[in-house]
Amino acid sequence: MWGIQQAADFLTVSRPVLVTMLEDGRIPFVQRSGQRYVRLADLTAFAERTRAERQAILDEMARDAEEDGSAHDDIGFMHTR
Repeated sequence: MWGIQQAADFLTVSRPVLVTMLEDGRIPFVQRSGQRYVRLADLTAFAERTRAERQAILDEMARDAEEDGSAHDDIGFMHTR
């Protein structure tokens, strides 16, 4: 079991952000003597789940850009060289 600071460091988030995720039920935890603890397996599962979600969104955005032709547009970008 990992303490809140260790878990926050592992996920590279602040302690308050991690506490919000715990309280929202996004990551399971146990509370003993007023302290919250998180299992490493739950942290890695959360990290993998969020990585997969981000990748799916990026893939969808790339597909949409290819379909509408904006993947090859230079609109909005300034060439500096």
